[in-house]
Amino acid sequence: MGHSIRDYEDINENLRFWFNRVFGSLADPVFYDIGANDGVFSLGYAARCRVVHAFEPAAVSCARLAERCAAAGIENIVLHRVALGEKPGTMTLYGYSDDTFNSLHQRPADQLSHYSLDEGGREEVPVARLDDLVAEQELPAPDVVKIDIEGAELHALRGGERTISEALPVILVEYSVDNTANAGYERTAIRDLLLSWDYDVRGLYRNTDTGLRSGDELDHRSVWNLLCFPPGSRFR
Repeated sequence: MGHSIRDYEDINENLRFWFNRVFGSLADPVFYDIGANDGVFSLGYAARCRVVHAFEPAAVSCARLAERCAAAGIENIVLHRVALGEKPGTMTLYGYSDDTFNSLHQRPADQLSHYSLDEGGREEVPVARLDDLVAEQELPAPDVVKIDIEGAELHALRGGERTISEALPVILVEYSVDNTANAGYERTAIRDLLLSWDYDVRGLYRNTDTGLRSGDELDHRSVWNLLCFPPGSRFR
């Protein structure tokens, strides 16, 4: 069954609140959806955008997103079947019974038990740097970037530093303790990188609370996403 922006209510309500504010403040924005899965956010915000570039390496998820775009008659979503990282190459994508948990970094048994997941198949997927894709394919500069790639967020940010520094988009990035640990780093590295780029870094809890956390509050495990505003943003 497909999903819509109304799905995952307990997770996405506060994200929708802030995305509605951000997209509502922009004229004809360009949206990069990194870790698009089957398009909850790509499809949900396509009507507000000039174009959505959706990055999703999993073959099944990418095909499902293409089918959903065709069924809805949406023509301004451009699909890229690629993972984004710091270095180009190939990596193994680990699949799970709930494919929103698919990751370039294998999950330990305790996480499988906690989330009631079964291991699925594995596939080799291409990995590219965002900066390279933007230059090679002459992609338009992003106004909004969402990054939810199950632990690979830091590497994707590093691989897109030039694009981000030039475009200064609003960035929503997942901030998971477990997923970043699976990838071999502490999640604070994401925060520190964005702060070094002079972004205003705010934290959002996982569920319906729309309050923005800052400072020491970002250390709370319940902070599940970072909403990051560029220098000079009207939201600062």
